[in-house]
Amino acid sequence: MGWQDKLRQYQLILNRTEFKPYSSKIELISYLEQNGFCIRSRSFDRVVQDLRKAFGISIKYNKSQKGYFIDKDETLGSDIEGFVRMLQTINLAELFQSSVKEGNDFFKQVSFDKMYDLKGMGNLKDLILAIKNSQVVSFDHYSFQKKTISRFQVYPYGLHEYNNRWYLRAIPKGDSNFLTFGIDRIMNLEIQKETFTKDPNKDPNAIFKDIIGIRASESKEKEHIILSFSPWRGNYLESLKIHPSQTIIENNDKEYRISIYVIPNLELEDLIYAYADSVKVIEPEWLVIKIKEGLIKTLQQYK
Repeated sequence: MGWQDKLRQYQLILNRTEFKPYSSKIELISYLEQNGFCIRSRSFDRVVQDLRKAFGISIKYNKSQKGYFIDKDETLGSDIEGFVRMLQTINLAELFQSSVKEGNDFFKQVSFDKMYDLKGMGNLKDLILAIKNSQVVSFDHYSFQKKTISRFQVYPYGLHEYNNRWYLRAIPKGDSNFLTFGIDRIMNLEIQKETFTKDPNKDPNAIFKDIIGIRASESKEKEHIILSFSPWRGNYLESLKIHPSQTIIENNDKEYRISIYVIPNLELEDLIYAYADSVKVIEPEWLVIKIKEGLIKTLQQYK
């Protein structure tokens, strides 16, 4: 079975167990068959084992409920939805690639959102394998800030998604600190035969738990950020939180006020500006002043 078929099976099983927990093995196998995969009971067990060994996702059988569920206490990171989105992205990229080979008519049948960039998605599969097998990788990477291309040889530890873009978290050879690389700017990727031992004390995604986006200063500490939104905006923020730490302070016909506990960074400020006239910063005071100054500069552009 090809890699793409395996990823598709992972995606289907996770979707089913996440949104319809305690499905029986017969129901799950039937669901796979409905989506083009005819597998037996032992093959299903192997898929479940692969998810645990390769990705740390624990799917268990509950005897009292007579069905399977995702044990999030034992699942590393427990961001199942994010993992499924990654699988969907990989499958989509490979589907596009195979469809393009069949003829140019493909582009007459598909409309692309200009804001969604699939560039670099072809690297995801190889990077996942390199991370799983602890293999050294080398690549060229373009820096937006320096406007230069540099060659890197790194120890890959993890992947992170933000704003429809994927990033590699890796430690360059000869260094001890993580760097973040946008995979849309990774070129000439090579997976080396050389392997390395991951430092169990280094969590590649630890920094992302306390920030919005990908940029953070390790010297900064977390702060309680209080934001007041218009009531209609609150409807959207209920279903799509700004950050996992988001808690509701007020929710009435006047405002939707929340608190988030994060390390302030540029992406947080960008997010506040993006909500424009539907948000007001309440605390901390220094952020109130900074956003005010930014809005004044914006207004001056229209004089």
